[in-house]
Amino acid sequence: MAIFPIQNIATALENWAQARFMPTVQDVQWGWQIWLQTDFVAWINAQAPAATPYDFQREVTINANNVNYRVDWAVNLQESQNVNDYAAIEIIAQRPLADLNTMIGEFDTAVQRLTAIKNAYPAMTTAVLSGVLDQDFFDWLTDIQNAHQGVPLVEDLNMALVWSAIV
Repeated sequence: MAIFPIQNIATALENWAQARFMPTVQDVQWGWQIWLQTDFVAWINAQAPAATPYDFQREVTINANNVNYRVDWAVNLQESQNVNDYAAIEIIAQRPLADLNTMIGEFDTAVQRLTAIKNAYPAMTTAVLSGVLDQDFFDWLTDIQNAHQGVPLVEDLNMALVWSAIV
């Protein structure tokens, strides 16, 4: 496996969304978060130099101060010995039937997990990637992203991807 340059993830996600996003996938209740987790990694690996897959792992447990936290993506944990290369990423993909309060609750839970991980490993990159389907959730994320240096990645595909480096 190869070390993924985590500073390039925003560009890689934007390029992936432009190439791969299918508006109908967001209609699959409970389905498009898993699709995003797997398809993005498959896509970047297909783009990788010399066909060397990047070190992205799905649904990984990270122990932080004797508590186990599962994260959607662990990046570079196997391949690098440098904690500065590591990333723990939670993905929140809005579902068609989920109301705003449900999505805010899921986002807050992800932030709590990542905060605990960041407290244990201060040099590790931690972030939430949110797939947004409606204006209310996008507006809410925009408000918090302004406070936490979040970056809207894609907003022109009947959805948005918002990268929030929140902790």
